[in-house]
Amino acid sequence: MAMRLLTALARRAEVPVFPVVGARGLARVETLRRRPGLRLVDSSRHARVLLVAGEVAPAHKRALERLHAQLPAPRGTVWWQGSPLGSRLFERGETVAGDDPLEAIRRAAHAGDPDQRPDVPPHPWERPRATPAYCSEPGSCHQTLHEADNR
Repeated sequence: MAMRLLTALARRAEVPVFPVVGARGLARVETLRRRPGLRLVDSSRHARVLLVAGEVAPAHKRALERLHAQLPAPRGTVWWQGSPLGSRLFERGETVAGDDPLEAIRRAAHAGDPDQRPDVPPHPWERPRATPAYCSEPGSCHQTLHEADNR
């Protein structure tokens, strides 16, 4: 009995959504701000659902993959009034063509999308290429970190 009550309350809780606005998608996303049951968040790390509103250019595919990787699991993806870039990008993503994506967002919050880039970190760190090395001897300050590492 108590578990049923908790399950019912959890289903009515607000779903944190990170919107990605594509072509002709801004007006649709702005209407969601007033919807009960949804909470638009400013960071992808605080969201359960990645909402892609409007058409997104294929040149942004890699950026969308990185955003998807930043969402904590379980995560879901909803394509609203647009088409996915490819079947490999978001395998379980759901496409919504109507004016109300709320039910699709609720389903996506519990879907558990797989990692799209399992062997790549969400934001890879790169070592600076031309940072001066520590000057231990006079005249050696022109070395870079890579040259100093190879000594």
